Amino acid sequence: MTASSRMDHRWDLVTLGDLVADLIVPIPTLPIEAGRHQLAEWMRLEAGGTCNTLIMAQRLGLSTVAIGVMGEDPVGSYVRSVLAEEGVDLAGLHLSPEVRTSPALVFVDERGDHVFIGSLDRGPHQPFGNSWSSIIRSACSVFVTGYAMFMASMFGRDNVLQGLRIAREADCRTYFDVGPPEYIGDGDDIARGFALTDVVLATAEELSSWTEVADPLRAARGILDHGPRCVVVKVGSDGCYIIAPDGEQHCPGFPVRMRDTVGAGDAFAAGFMAAEAAGCSSYEAGMIANAVGAATVTRVGTGRLLPQRAEVAELLGTRGLGLPESGGPHRV
Repeated sequence: MTASSRMDHRWDLVTLGDLVADLIVPIPTLPIEAGRHQLAEWMRLEAGGTCNTLIMAQRLGLSTVAIGVMGEDPVGSYVRSVLAEEGVDLAGLHLSPEVRTSPALVFVDERGDHVFIGSLDRGPHQPFGNSWSSIIRSACSVFVTGYAMFMASMFGRDNVLQGLRIAREADCRTYFDVGPPEYIGDGDDIARGFALTDVVLATAEELSSWTEVADPLRAARGILDHGPRCVVVKVGSDGCYIIAPDGEQHCPGFPVRMRDTVGAGDAFAAGFMAAEAAGCSSYEAGMIANAVGAATVTRVGTGRLLPQRAEVAELLGTRGLGLPESGGPHRV
């Protein structure tokens, strides 16, 4: 997609799927045990999940819009207020009195380990919204996670696949962050998603779990058979690998003190998409995504607690890279 064609679009990025909240609770140590009381350093309700991708993309200079389903309850109202404060367009949100937004309880200890305790959002699945097709066609890129294809998602698998089909017809770039299989279910549905996706993002562990192939790089090469132009394999502090039909590249990570990995993958995706939107190569996109992920793990919390643009730029500077206004890196 050329720069001139992007000028014709209203948004740089649209996300598909339910939007959620996290209640962040930093504690001294995990695991939690009966009878052993701990004092939380603080507690804070924040936007979570795909909200992290939206917020980080906005901070990196992309214009974003969310498509999804939310309840009219206090938690949903709070998440919407956070997103609006960050500049995210909420034109694609369908509000339903039948849906209840349930926050996930996120315990994070001083070693950076964490555990989620959550319940499912409650309410009936929602049909594909009347305005969603035009919103997708007015965006340059579409992002979805495997969680949105979870059987209990209010947005749901069918809406995800329909949204990706519309994006493909409209020549939008499509990105699919797969997620762990235990939360999603049907591998055939995931394969259908791959066939409609330009870039698949996943951790090494997720790829091996989905494909039952022990070597994640070989698993990624197998996913290319479904049609994506590349697979981004996240390998934690070692950075990421970009696997494409013409070869593979390693994008090294940034050494930082890890405090919390919650939301790092969501933010990583925003970094990768912002870089590609700026016309960067896959390798450059991997490097900026690594910098965003590294900046994220130095902080505790999600949503508004994610890093600011200047923190990402500072990390990139340690590798002789800069972060221009368009969102992608350049040599300094």
